Amino acid sequence: MATWNQNINSGGFLAGIGVQNENAPKASDVNATLGMIRDNNEALRSGQDNLGLQLLGAAGNIANTWKQADQQQRQKAFQQDYANAYASGDRGAMRGLVTKYPEQFEAVRNGMGFVDEDQRNTVGSLAASARLASQSPEAMGQWLQKNAGQLTRVGVNPSDVAQMYQQNPAGFGQFVDHLGIASLGPDKYFDLQANHAKLQQQGQYQQGRLALGQQRLQQQTAYQQGQLAQGQQQLNLTAQKNRADNANKQLELSLKAGYSSARSQATQQAAVQKMQDYVDAHQSNVNSVSSMYDTVNQVKSIKPEVFDRVFGFGGTVNSMIPGTESADTWSKIEQMQGQARLVGVIGMKGTGPVSNAEGQAAARAFLAINQNMSPKAARAAIDNWQKVLQRQTAYLQKQQPMVDTYQRKIDAFNTGQNGAAAPRAGQSEGGYTFLGGDPGDPNSWRKN
Repeated sequence: MATWNQNINSGGFLAGIGVQNENAPKASDVNATLGMIRDNNEALRSGQDNLGLQLLGAAGNIANTWKQADQQQRQKAFQQDYANAYASGDRGAMRGLVTKYPEQFEAVRNGMGFVDEDQRNTVGSLAASARLASQSPEAMGQWLQKNAGQLTRVGVNPSDVAQMYQQNPAGFGQFVDHLGIASLGPDKYFDLQANHAKLQQQGQYQQGRLALGQQRLQQQTAYQQGQLAQGQQQLNLTAQKNRADNANKQLELSLKAGYSSARSQATQQAAVQKMQDYVDAHQSNVNSVSSMYDTVNQVKSIKPEVFDRVFGFGGTVNSMIPGTESADTWSKIEQMQGQARLVGVIGMKGTGPVSNAEGQAAARAFLAINQNMSPKAARAAIDNWQKVLQRQTAYLQKQQPMVDTYQRKIDAFNTGQNGAAAPRAGQSEGGYTFLGGDPGDPNSWRKN
């Protein structure tokens, strides 16, 4: 691809092409030319005694010098007219420059050093679409993803383009304008840009409707999942614990009484199952909170300069470039939020020292993290959520001794029950007949 100096003033890019050429002829060359005419050795070689030949040679050199001076003046005039037309935004005036200065546009195009026409047309087309995309970070990020292959094919690193845009969005827009005009000329460039804009407007309406529908569906699904998981979490940590406590008391009373009938054994098995349900629910919460806590710590260990790049202006663009640290960082943040939604962090009721209101506030702020907010606000939301997880972890650890006690009782009961037969339908025990089904369900027994 044609090469350019990224440090130049974008506004004067095209107008200044050729000005920096130190080999270009200068008006001061007149003195040197006249000096050469008076040079004795040159006079001898050209015909020292032939006055007409000497005058003819001098006149030719002077005319050539004047021609070069005229070219420089025309180049300066072109640069000024171009700068004025671009600054005014008058595309008609810009198109008119092609007719007025055809040789200047040709010189600029040749100076770009394109390998072939395909490369020149590709660069011009990319410039036209990039100009439209540069109006917003989101559009620019999508453009980079879509055209990464084309950029690489013509010798441009997509990461360099993203950096140029982030450093100076307005300057980037001017730069691609000048690049596109230099590649295709004003007529073709502006026509191509207009076509891109028309297609973009047509697509935006359909995409907007589709995106709105998808957003509403996602919000509804996330809400339903959150409510379902919230209810399940509360059930696990509150209702199941209460049932397990009651079941433990029933088991102890039954074992102390020495009941050995089939019905008594069924009651004991039902009590043990309730205790097992609570133990399993507790361990599930331990695993979920531990996984979330580990992911939060991974996010907090990200370098500050990398973390900052995915938020605020340019954050969306940076995180959309595959294989970059910014893309990996935002992926980790989304993973962190996804884990939270999966286990229903909207509700913390019944989970120990974290109040329901406090847990909801922290969860809402945490799940609301997006790339439009500042890095400072994102860090604050993550820090608050980390504190909630820390307190939740402490609560679960406090409950662990009771859980371990239940597990030992469960294991002891199961060991003693190995080989015991379940009651058969129609079997009578202690004045009751088993009807079938769950032996632990009172409705499965009929009083004789």
